[in-house]
Amino acid sequence: YCYESGIGTKINRRRAFELYQKAADLGNARGIINLAYCYHRGIGTNVDKQKAFELFQKAANLEDADGLNYLGNYSTQNYSLNEKSDVYSVGVLLWEISANDRSPFKDKPYV
Repeated sequence: YCYESGIGTKINRRRAFELYQKAADLGNARGIINLAYCYHRGIGTNVDKQKAFELFQKAANLEDADGLNYLGNYSTQNYSLNEKSDVYSVGVLLWEISANDRSPFKDKPYV
């Protein structure tokens, strides 16, 4: 984070990416989320939306609350969606889980 934001050092997004990768390789959920964000925004690497999605899934699979939230948001914002879409349904489901089932979509049959 410090290399990405320039806190106490010069900004070095490539180094930030490398350190997030190391943390992700160790199974650290925050490292996985930060690495996914790098792929999503092209921070220290090329944009790769599919890789970002897979990493958000990995963090969610660790039952990390932020991972579930990011995956839900990412699922609903970065794919061609409609109310019948599987990706949309998964995104809404994960959002509901991370929001403690306070979803405005409860009455929708596709969830």
